[in-house]
Order: sequence, then C-alpha cells, then structure tokens
Amino acid sequence: MRSTATVSATSPTTVRIAEQDVVISPSSTSPPGRNIRM
Repeated sequence: MRSTATVSATSPTTVRIAEQDVVISPSSTSPPGRNIRM
C-alpha cells in the first residue's frame, strides 16, 4: 500500500507535466494556444 501511495502522488505530478508539454507543442504551432495557456 505504501508503494501505491507513492505512485499515486507521483502520477498526478507526471500527468500535469505531460499536459504542459502537450500544451506547449500546439502553442508553438498555433497562436491561439497562448491564450489557452494564460
């Protein structure tokens, strides 16, 4: 259970980073992406 708790805490952090990377890619290609970022 301790291992699961550690993974759960790390999962949301990794997901957030992954979303940021995905958002940055379209932002560079699409100008409206900057508005979504703000």
